[in-house]
Amino acid sequence: MSARELRYWAVRRFPLECGAVLKDVRQAFYLDGELNEARDNLVVIFHALTGSADAVGDWWSQVVGPGRAVDTDRYAVLAPNLLGSCYGTTARVAAGRPEPKVTTRDMARLAGLPVREVGARSVALVAGGSLGGMVALEWLAQNPGLARAAAVFAAPAAQTAAALGWNHVQREAVALDGERGLSLARQVAMLTYRTGGEMERRFGLRRRSDGRAEVQAYLDHHGEKLVRRFDTASYT
Repeated sequence: MSARELRYWAVRRFPLECGAVLKDVRQAFYLDGELNEARDNLVVIFHALTGSADAVGDWWSQVVGPGRAVDTDRYAVLAPNLLGSCYGTTARVAAGRPEPKVTTRDMARLAGLPVREVGARSVALVAGGSLGGMVALEWLAQNPGLARAAAVFAAPAAQTAAALGWNHVQREAVALDGERGLSLARQVAMLTYRTGGEMERRFGLRRRSDGRAEVQAYLDHHGEKLVRRFDTASYT
């Protein structure tokens, strides 16, 4: 089997924290590199909300791969696709039921299944950024002592009131206006990722030839880009 083949781990029944039960779950993941004889060289990497399971071939290709900082010639790198993503992991919801709410704890529990599937006795490193970082923290809490090291980026151990407020505004935008709302929610997100000083240095008051401010064009681009890639349900 090719190391670059997207693999799947099947779960017939998966209860969620909200009380709903998913059926026929297919957890997608990539596994690059090989487990050593001691089965203790596994690295688990969780992707951000807009990422996929392809850390080696896509979003962390400069960090993970042969001869990189996370060297797939030395480590077996497992990158699961998180529950709710549009990039491989699927599940069935009972007809007539509302879309269930999925938490980072749910994502961590499901993503931990391929770790057991490959037979790792110890995990050398767990890493993730943004949503992936939050899932990594949950996974560490659920599997104490299994990982020897962790690297978490741009992720809180708990939400703040401000973060909850921004998330509420973004969900309301999606609920009110579908894809247009999704574009707006992403634009709000992009503003919260950067400080006012950075935005000023990067864009200032410069305008494009069509009269739009550079910062407006930047936000429109990211909103449209997310709409092309994601279903609205993945962002709520």
